[in-house]
This record gives sequence, structure tokens and C-alpha cells, in this order.
Amino acid sequence: MLPYIPRQIVEVLPKVDDLKLKGTIILKLLIDKNGKIKKIRLISNSTQNPLAVKRVIQAVQKSRWEVVQFNQQSYEYWITKVYHFK
Repeated sequence: MLPYIPRQIVEVLPKVDDLKLKGTIILKLLIDKNGKIKKIRLISNSTQNPLAVKRVIQAVQKSRWEVVQFNQQSYEYWITKVYHFK
């Protein structure tokens, strides 16, 4: 476990205005040693819209995260990302 929550450096928002969504999509992201997404796990999707999940995943893959370093070594880490739609 990390002693702090790494910052998201670049956030790309999903284009979902045409879908008229309500609900939440929760993803678990494995951030690699370069701050890029290595793995994505869908935790929940209360929107019940698979196209929304696809677009959220496409956007999150373009996002970048802070690189975590301890003792001059970089580490991978898991983080939870939540998207709320009203």
C-alpha cells in the first residue's frame, strides 16, 4: 500500500453527452512504472450501458498518472477511478 494517493497528471474525459447517462462506472486501474495504464478492471457499471463503458475505457487509456518512486526505484500500483453521470 502506498503512503499517499498518486495524482492524475493528464485526464481525458469520455465523450458520452449523446448517451444521456445516469449512474456510475467504477474502474480499478493498474498504473505502470511510466504512469500509463497497464490493466483495467471494471468494478461496477450502474449505467447499464456497455457503450458508456467502452468510451470511458478509451478515455482512461489516454490519461496519465504520477510515477511512484521509492529509493530511486519506480513501482506499479492499483488505483480506483470513479465516473459519475447525472
